[in-house]
Amino acid sequence: MRVGADIGSMCRKCGDTWHVVVAIDAGRIASVECKQCGGRHRFRSPDAPSSSTSGSARKAAAGGARRTAKREKVEFDPSRPIRPYRTTETFAAGDRIDHPKFGVGVVAAISGPSKIQVDFPDTLRVLIHAR
Repeated sequence: MRVGADIGSMCRKCGDTWHVVVAIDAGRIASVECKQCGGRHRFRSPDAPSSSTSGSARKAAAGGARRTAKREKVEFDPSRPIRPYRTTETFAAGDRIDHPKFGVGVVAAISGPSKIQVDFPDTLRVLIHAR
């Protein structure tokens, strides 16, 4: 294979498979350019497994998952109602919130004038508030 050669590669931007090789590193195709949209990206074989699996799931399946720090669960007051998450609302540590994508979580800390750390069942996330 040489630079400038046509090759099949999957473009995540437009879905086209016809590309031109633009970089080769150590004998392997490093970068390609999509003939349809002009986007440049690393080479992805069109025969490779589907990218419907997230990167972290692929890493975990391959045994290379990131180590996650042990998190301490945040105490919350069960008498407080679960509030829907909105960026315009102001939250305090210990508040329970219901995020439309991440589910119910507990505000672990205020990490800035408009940022909160929320402990969801799967991970700790930083969200905005009080805007």
